[in-house]
Amino acid sequence: DNHHNLAATLNNIGGAYTKMGDYDKALDKYKEALAIYTQLEDQHFISVTYNNIGNCYWEGERFKEAIPIYRQSLTIFKELYGANNIENAAIYTNLGNCLGKEKKYQEAHTYYEKAIQLVKEHHGEEHPLLAEYKTNHGIIHQREGHLQEALKQFNEAIAILKIEVKE
Repeated sequence: DNHHNLAATLNNIGGAYTKMGDYDKALDKYKEALAIYTQLEDQHFISVTYNNIGNCYWEGERFKEAIPIYRQSLTIFKELYGANNIENAAIYTNLGNCLGKEKKYQEAHTYYEKAIQLVKEHHGEEHPLLAEYKTNHGIIHQREGHLQEALKQFNEAIAILKIEVKE
């Protein structure tokens, strides 16, 4: 219906402003969309919009603000689709990225491990998303000075990517 279309368009405008680096305007549009989705009681798109807001905070390097927003998105997605839904993997990675930037490494590891496990369960051991998540996880190990573990993650990512390149 028109309300849903309006909210979706506001979300798209928020995305454009985020890409332009105008984070305040983006957040305004996301919050307008969120208000409509809340009125419509559309939990799926409430969660998607929270994730978009988190991404906006991430792009603006406001990691501390992104973390609770991503957690809200994750909570709703888990309630709707269960803890093992593959869509959760992206949110886990977003949380891992932000927590890593905030130097909360142990928590970041936990989220990366969950994302990696979900990708393995849903897509197997050779999916390119697995390579991306292993690279992100390796970066956290590298920041911590755990260079052997970082190299292990990076090498596993490369092995996956080489399979993709051959295909």
